[in-house]
Amino acid sequence: MNYIGRMPDVLEWNGINLNEIEVSDGDYTAAVRVKKDGVVLWERTLPVVVDTKPPVSEIAADPKVFAASPASTVKEMNIRIYPQADDIRRWILYIQDDRGNTIRRFSGEGIPKSFVWNGKDAMDNFAKDGRYRIVVSLEDFAGNVYEASDTFAIDTRVMSFEADVELSLIHISEPTRPY
Repeated sequence: MNYIGRMPDVLEWNGINLNEIEVSDGDYTAAVRVKKDGVVLWERTLPVVVDTKPPVSEIAADPKVFAASPASTVKEMNIRIYPQADDIRRWILYIQDDRGNTIRRFSGEGIPKSFVWNGKDAMDNFAKDGRYRIVVSLEDFAGNVYEASDTFAIDTRVMSFEADVELSLIHISEPTRPY
């Protein structure tokens, strides 16, 4: 960028080099020089980071079906997040029902690795039976955002069954030999 005349209050760079080509992601140095009649009166260099790639991640819920209720033996679900970058500024995790309504939201800063959910909504009630989706949104320090999701189900129905068992008495004896 070259300016002639009064220096602007704010300099904005669009990521295009002097050859009109978009620069690749990476670290650069910006130099600001104030010249008069070809003589540098003032100069300052600043680091510039170009980062246009979102922080890719995967997410997994385990178990895929669980019963969020006081009577259940599996009361919690493990949520594992596998970010492929380490420059995560903040994250938001949503639990959504099958209509896309968010029933629970968690957030934090830095890199989330794993999380345990107790099956309760934002009102501290156990979530109802149905299909759900976990969505994690990761934002890096450049403001790039990436979302990953996984699905699971809550099923609190008690399974019951009946079985008819018929017992038979079987007697096995040695064959008798005549003498």
